[in-house]
Amino acid sequence: MKKDDEVTFKGLFLPLTTKKAIIFIFLLGFAVFFNSLFNGFVGDDFSQIVQNTSAHTVFNIPQFFAGGTFYNGSNRLIGVYYKPLLTSAFAIEYSLFGPNPFVFHLIQVFLHILNTCILFLFFSRFFKKTYSFLLSLVFLLHPINSESALYISAMQDTLFFFFGILAVHAVSNMKSKKSLLYVIPLFMFSLFSKETGILFIILSLIFLFIFNRKYFPMTFISSVVLTVIYLLLRTNSIGLLTAATNSPIDKLGIFVRLLNAPAIVLFYLNTFFWPGSFAISYQWIYRQISIDHFFIPIAIDFIFLFFIFGGAYLLYKKNSIKYLTIYLFFVSWLMLGILFHLQIFPLDQTVADRWFYFPAVGLLGMAGVMLEAFKIRLMNKWITAVILIMLIVLSAKTFIRGLDFEDNMTLYTHDVMTSDDSFSLESVLGLELMKQRKLSQAKVHLERSVALYPYFSNLDNLGELYVGLGDYQKAKDAYLNALRYGDYYIVYEDLGGLTLVSGDYQDNLRIIEQGLKKFPNDSKLWLYLAIISYENKNVNLAKQAVVNAYVLDKTDPEIPGVYNAIMQNRPLNLHVLRLPK
Repeated sequence: MKKDDEVTFKGLFLPLTTKKAIIFIFLLGFAVFFNSLFNGFVGDDFSQIVQNTSAHTVFNIPQFFAGGTFYNGSNRLIGVYYKPLLTSAFAIEYSLFGPNPFVFHLIQVFLHILNTCILFLFFSRFFKKTYSFLLSLVFLLHPINSESALYISAMQDTLFFFFGILAVHAVSNMKSKKSLLYVIPLFMFSLFSKETGILFIILSLIFLFIFNRKYFPMTFISSVVLTVIYLLLRTNSIGLLTAATNSPIDKLGIFVRLLNAPAIVLFYLNTFFWPGSFAISYQWIYRQISIDHFFIPIAIDFIFLFFIFGGAYLLYKKNSIKYLTIYLFFVSWLMLGILFHLQIFPLDQTVADRWFYFPAVGLLGMAGVMLEAFKIRLMNKWITAVILIMLIVLSAKTFIRGLDFEDNMTLYTHDVMTSDDSFSLESVLGLELMKQRKLSQAKVHLERSVALYPYFSNLDNLGELYVGLGDYQKAKDAYLNALRYGDYYIVYEDLGGLTLVSGDYQDNLRIIEQGLKKFPNDSKLWLYLAIISYENKNVNLAKQAVVNAYVLDKTDPEIPGVYNAIMQNRPLNLHVLRLPK
């Protein structure tokens, strides 16, 4: 390389300005995540977006603040999750672009990159730009954060972080009480995206108490008022504390759940410092104290704590109170983030990669303090080589992880090998195999899912499998067993579909009427009631039922044919219906 070329090349990077850093973050971010933009919808994307008709129009946004996040076959959104801003974001995207996964992925990746840029600006308040840039790149590229950028249904994490990091950054630069006019709304948006947004409020108060007490009282009062309003809205919508009933760890008492805490902490530390394979669902639990799952993890956790306090001691001995206070601030960031996910309140799975999206900032901030306090020279050729290798490895793993999210079959086939104790992965993989008519393979995964943790979803899928195998009695037993775990419209619909090919009229009539008592606005159940009634010569009930079905859903292509046949007293052509096979 010629000298002039070398100067030009170095000029691209040095001196590192804020503008250059942000441009590099965007370029590198889109380069690493580019392959994911062409992936389809996967997992909960279907139930939260594609099949969630309430999230298909912006006119429903007000009701998102009065219910859960899942459509339940009625006019009300239900569920144990209160994330109205997430559903609102989906509604806006769907209204503008329809069910186009490319746009959803593009917005998700853009939001992750934008979060990284804001994090860089926040770090730059404490550290040199080179340190801040390096730390931000680790956040951007680390595969433990990839799920938050690759999985559309995980947008809650990028969304709550976006508003939260903006709020904390604004608080760190607060110079007047007028700043609260935009800080408090940012807190509110973060909370409405995900309840974890409360951590940004706590951290902002910690920051003000340490560094800028002048604005602490007013911010504290405003935050308390905001939190009370949020809790009132949440309580009115889904209740104050909601149980994650689809999680094995929810069935454990608080003491047994906390027996898993050492292994949970070790999972996040191991995944961050030595990232290997990843999965979207981890549902392992340990019910007893053991050497492998309690004593060894807790020993390693205490070693990590020793290094944390050792870092604080080094800063104290260095007489660097400034850096010590910043270090302790980021320690509190890490500890709060981990504490929130230690199953003190049961969550919907044991651990999740995306749950480290927030705590990772604390860990990176602690590293930044040590770099700054001890003036580590990143331009040393050996250090530069190590950094480049690290970033290349992280980028490669994230890029490869993006390939897993191509479609359901690719994702589930990969992830079930990584997380072999996940009942939900076994169930959804079995469902995908059913769609490909690989029933014997599907049976293995669905029966394993039920053996791991019987729940309405895997029992419903198992019932569908038995229908495919022609064993209608086992299918009915599976569906009825599924209802023991709650009243779900989809189970009643599947039972209703089964009445068209199996069972006696009176029993089938009782099943569908029971479902309609729970879900009077379910057009499918009215359709099935019309068909079995008409086939059994109860024409008046059939006509009333098919009219109800038609009024409730004029877009269902199956209803008009049945409607015309019944109203004109003609034979039904059931071959055009998507009946159980």
